[in-house]
Amino acid sequence: MTTSDIPSRNRARSSRAPTSPSGVPAWRLSRVVAGTAGGLALAGSVFGGAIYLYRGPELGPVPGTYAWLPHLFLTAVGALVLLLVVRRRGASTLVAPLGRRAAARLAVTFRAGGRGRMLRRVAAVPLVAIMLFSCWRAGVQVTAGLDPNFTGNAWGGPTYIGAMFCHYVDLAWIVGVSAALLNLLLVPTAPRAGLEV
Repeated sequence: MTTSDIPSRNRARSSRAPTSPSGVPAWRLSRVVAGTAGGLALAGSVFGGAIYLYRGPELGPVPGTYAWLPHLFLTAVGALVLLLVVRRRGASTLVAPLGRRAAARLAVTFRAGGRGRMLRRVAAVPLVAIMLFSCWRAGVQVTAGLDPNFTGNAWGGPTYIGAMFCHYVDLAWIVGVSAALLNLLLVPTAPRAGLEV
């Protein structure tokens, strides 16, 4: 292979990356969306910290509340789905919900008129709310999980790592399914101006 082959290979690789109609890669993060997600996670961790600081006397684990078997099954299925998605659409798809393309589609869906837009908006609102709540709840788990009472009856409890693992498996499925449904609902194209978010 000669050095002249490298640019052509890089161009071929970049041409396979998902892009919007105006050429913006799907993986390019939106400051608004990524900032909102990060801010909610941070707020959740602060809230969880308050739960830990004001924790009560340790009550001990609650028998019969663990659910390792179904979560291991969800993990295996999720890993398979993840592998298929990455192989078909590329690894950039994993961060697409935080990207400028997704933000633009969301903005256009809620701003523009037209037949059927209202139904799209009504259906999209609970999905967006679920994803926002998931960011907040992910942050809560980081610090509130330090309280033994918070993980005593958790599906992956009573340990901190076990409770976090099962909780994040649940969140991954919730966010993944919500993002997939939202992808079907949002307007498929967006003006170039909408991509500057």
